[in-house]
Amino acid sequence: MKDDFRYLIVTEAALDIILTHRLLDDTGIPKEKSRSGLIAKTLDEETLAYACGTEQETDFFALVTIDELRKLGGPKDIVYARIARVLKSARKPPIHLPRSWAEFHHGSLISFFAESQKQDSRRWIAKIDGEKKFVFFPKLTDSRNTVNLESYQSPKVSPPFSQLAALIETASNERLQNGNEKQTFVKEFDLSAIGGSAVVAGHSFDDWLPKLSDAQRRAVKLPPTESLRVVGPAGTGKTLTLCMRAIYLSKHESIIGGRKRILVVAHSWAMAERIDQILTTLNLGQIPDRIVVLPLLSVIQLHSNSSMGAHHELLGDDSQDGSRRVIEIIERILSEDNFTLGPVSKWIREAYFSGVGSNAHGELVFDLYEEITGVIAAQNIFPGDNDKIADYYSMQREDYLPPFESRDDRMFCMTVFESLLSRLIDRGLITTDQFILDSIRVFETFSWNVRRQTEGYDYILVDELQLFGPQERLAISLLASTRTGFAWAAAEDPSQGVFSSLYGREGKAPPLDDIYLHDVHRFNYGLFRFIEFVYGKFPLNVPPLNIDHAGTGRSKPVLSAKIEETRLVPQVVSCASQIVSSLKQNERLAVVLIGDGADDIVEALNHEQLNPVRLSSFDDVERLAYQKKAIVVSPWQFIGGTQFSHVLLVVTESATPQSSFSRLRELTAIYLGASRASDHLQVFCGSRIPQILQEAIEADVISEMN
Repeated sequence: MKDDFRYLIVTEAALDIILTHRLLDDTGIPKEKSRSGLIAKTLDEETLAYACGTEQETDFFALVTIDELRKLGGPKDIVYARIARVLKSARKPPIHLPRSWAEFHHGSLISFFAESQKQDSRRWIAKIDGEKKFVFFPKLTDSRNTVNLESYQSPKVSPPFSQLAALIETASNERLQNGNEKQTFVKEFDLSAIGGSAVVAGHSFDDWLPKLSDAQRRAVKLPPTESLRVVGPAGTGKTLTLCMRAIYLSKHESIIGGRKRILVVAHSWAMAERIDQILTTLNLGQIPDRIVVLPLLSVIQLHSNSSMGAHHELLGDDSQDGSRRVIEIIERILSEDNFTLGPVSKWIREAYFSGVGSNAHGELVFDLYEEITGVIAAQNIFPGDNDKIADYYSMQREDYLPPFESRDDRMFCMTVFESLLSRLIDRGLITTDQFILDSIRVFETFSWNVRRQTEGYDYILVDELQLFGPQERLAISLLASTRTGFAWAAAEDPSQGVFSSLYGREGKAPPLDDIYLHDVHRFNYGLFRFIEFVYGKFPLNVPPLNIDHAGTGRSKPVLSAKIEETRLVPQVVSCASQIVSSLKQNERLAVVLIGDGADDIVEALNHEQLNPVRLSSFDDVERLAYQKKAIVVSPWQFIGGTQFSHVLLVVTESATPQSSFSRLRELTAIYLGASRASDHLQVFCGSRIPQILQEAIEADVISEMN
């Protein structure tokens, strides 16, 4: 291909094939592959086009400026997946993109982040032509090159429509001549399987109500004045129940007549978008006017900024993103040449020198983050406050806190904290955790107590409560329209956290109804018994779980243990290869890691041409929409919210957890990784078998392979 093309035309159907078969080179230009059905052709001297012959009359195509496309440095499949999402949304206006893309509209123009903000902050400007069914992507902007959509004049272009139509016809004829069955991409495109639509399966509120379990129905139909907490493990329908509750409240005459406001709080934009999708489907295509869905950070910004009297540039778009960015800074601090470790405990020294990228080093960074945000900053300990620092060095240590036991260990934590603060001050930034702490003080002022009656919320619903720390939960409660007496609901899986109340300070909580969801729908019976066993090892998980035994598979998970280090990756890859060859149309495989080894497994899978897709962050989950046939490889931290028929859980961490904090984290990792499987689970262990797996063998809920 010559290098002086100006524009790239890709049809919607061709985009689907490009993403499914991963037909992208390093520059972002698609490449043809035999039997893929993709055809490339020069339409005129400045336009290269791609089609596949399965295009429909309702499909849109993308017209992309190639020089702009090449400016993007992140994974090109994410860039193309976002373009494809815009095309699919353009078919059914108004366009509604994931909230984390931060879309803006003006007339036929739309602007949104071109790729994950972890990679870049550049934004596409796109112009939608609904009449001629194409979307033009002429320009990228960034913080140094901003554009006002209201005044922006898109270049005038006239795509070669007749030549494109001829290319589509040629591709269609070739497909038929080669005996390829003409079919749409429905069997491959899998966005609905990982988004909110999968939760509701396209059914409305009225459709779902009679299908709910007795416990779910009771949670949904409690009187509006009552508060509740919906508790249950993976697969019990907590989020669906919470969203059904929100719709029920929005339809209640007391809410409509009293002009009450309902807030649904999520931990991140990704989760808020998922809830958006669920509520939209349940309510026949539109979220009720009374319901506001926002990440916690955004709703706090909405109400606190005017009172704080100063502008803060936040480090992160939501709580999840803010945590990730702070962790990245801590990693950089530890890796700098001038950082002095000092006299610390043996486990810290070993983790520090294990190197960036190792599991031990990653665990140390995470422990530091938890200590800084959950202990040091939460107690308003800052450099120069000698009395508070002295108290911190000598304070009694609860076993559930990160394992910084000695004075030297805590001095190490303060050193990292001081370096973190210095970097934030130099860049004029504030962390999301500190912003929430500052906002709590705003919400406790006389000014907010006056405003809360008009700006506060009468009903607050919280999804995934276990993800919110004590300060975040307190901030949520302070958003209420009254200090006491408002109603709230929360959904949580205690196996991914600990029980906690929204009420952290003064004030009497309204009557609380804990509703436990015991009926698990996701797993076959053999896998269910293992999940139930692990679930029961968490604190306070007393209620038994139920599953319909009829018609469910009974094969137990399998454990392959004490595998030599040099044989672990080959065994995992060999097993993955056998599974892939037998997968049915709607089945998927994931390799979930607890410890190091993701790079080695991805490399080995690539060598066997097994099409791996690695998840390195929560943002990467959107890549799965076009990778149904791929093997997903992910650390356990990023696999939440997904579901696979087959999971290979690989435990490479050789160090035995010593504290309650680290033991609980390993238990959570095993539970979260195993519960991503619905039919088949195989566990691989290197030199060490975690205690919970040894107990599972003794309880006969997992089979040990010799």
